[in-house]
Amino acid sequence: MLDNVVIDVVIGLVFVYCLYSIFVTIINEIIASAFNLRAQMLRHAIRRMLTDEDDNVLKGFFIKIFKRKRNKKDLLGNKLFKDFFDHPLIKYMSSGILYKTPSYISQDNFSKVLTDILKEYGTSDGVTPLQNINNNLELLGKKTGETNLQSDTIKLISSFIKDANDDLYKFKEIIEKWFNDTMDRASGWYKRQTQLIILITGLIVSLSFNVNTFEIVDRLSKDKAAREQIVNIAENYVKDRQLSDLDTTTVKRLDSLVTTAHNLYKTDVEPVNKIINLGWGSWDNFINGFWNSFLGCFVTALAISLGSPFWFDLLSKLIKIRGTGTKPTEDKEKVK
Repeated sequence: MLDNVVIDVVIGLVFVYCLYSIFVTIINEIIASAFNLRAQMLRHAIRRMLTDEDDNVLKGFFIKIFKRKRNKKDLLGNKLFKDFFDHPLIKYMSSGILYKTPSYISQDNFSKVLTDILKEYGTSDGVTPLQNINNNLELLGKKTGETNLQSDTIKLISSFIKDANDDLYKFKEIIEKWFNDTMDRASGWYKRQTQLIILITGLIVSLSFNVNTFEIVDRLSKDKAAREQIVNIAENYVKDRQLSDLDTTTVKRLDSLVTTAHNLYKTDVEPVNKIINLGWGSWDNFINGFWNSFLGCFVTALAISLGSPFWFDLLSKLIKIRGTGTKPTEDKEKVK
């Protein structure tokens, strides 16, 4: 077994990153659940589909956080978007108490609801369903004050009708493909939003507990007893867990997420904090040392944003490297 101070310090630092990455990931899931971010992203994506409103993802997030009102002209001006979420099939998918938007809509439900409400805007006497929809499109998507100009959304749906060649089933297939393509992009939007939230949350947590990367390295380098304790805990941590155990996205209930975060802090984070002496100790220390620790905490936040799977995998490899070689006593016996 290699007994190298540098490797032990790196293992200790990576272990701290791993623990705090898990902790911040759980906090992010709590935020996503409390503010219903997945449903908000779905609503944002459908707004981009059914209106000409260029709604920014992060703008929508902060509007939700601070309860600011959107521009009513942009939010309510398009009847198609409003009627979509007022449709019984969509409206009753949500809990109806805190969250009025479902977090998931299937492609079948999207195409059915959109087709239904497009049919309802006029009469269908003597025309096919698609002809009826095409006749009704001029009633939708017009911007305020622009009486003769169709919106881009209406033009796009009109092109879908032409591509379907008066075949309602094919029209629904085209709508479903449009929906799936948008959901693929929405997944990317949600990941980028999540990365930003994790970075901000990681910085707040790092500053709150004074998880200064530079101070951690300094303490582990100088304190042999703390270094050995951290390495032993890290070895047992890797031995008792697998990468799949770090997945917290399967925990959906808000109260369960809070319990998971509390248990992780008490069983893993707090003991490590005491060994390395992380924290401020007093309010005066926080005020006086905030800016001196900011850069180190920011480095920690950047590391946390890489995610716990990355750090757990790296930690496992470092521990395997440390476990290679022979103990010094064994080398002496071989020489004899």
